[in-house]
Amino acid sequence: MKILSKMSLRDRQRIELGLTYPDDTAGGLLNTDVISVRPSHTMEVVINYLRGQDELPENTDKIFVVSKDDLYVGELLITRIITSDPNLTVREIMDTNITPINAIQDDKEVATLFERNDLISAAVVDKNNKLDT
Repeated sequence: MKILSKMSLRDRQRIELGLTYPDDTAGGLLNTDVISVRPSHTMEVVINYLRGQDELPENTDKIFVVSKDDLYVGELLITRIITSDPNLTVREIMDTNITPINAIQDDKEVATLFERNDLISAAVVDKNNKLDT
C-alpha cells in the first residue's frame, strides 16, 4: 500500500477500483489507463488534449465518451478524430452503437468477444453504466 499512497488521487482510485473485481472478470482485467471525453467537446479540443499528452496509453485505438457523471455514452475512434473537421463535436461523430462490457463479465467471455470482434480495446462499465477507469 506504500506505492498507492504516493500516487495521485485519480490514479489511486483507478487502481483501487481494479482491485475490487475478481481476477477472472472484465473488471479484474481492465486497464485503468484510458482517455475519455465529453460529447460536447469539439475535435479541436480533443486533438489539442491528445497532443498535450506525453504519450497515449498502450493499445489506444479509441477514446471513450462519457457524460459529466462518467456514464458511458459511446466511443470515438482515433482515426475519426484525425480525419474529422476540427469544428465538429464528439457527439456528431461518435459511435453510440457499441455495447460496453460489463465489469463482472467472465474473463473467458471477454476473451471471446475480443477475438470474435477483432478488438484492441473496449469500454468496461459497472452495473450503473459508469465507465470503469
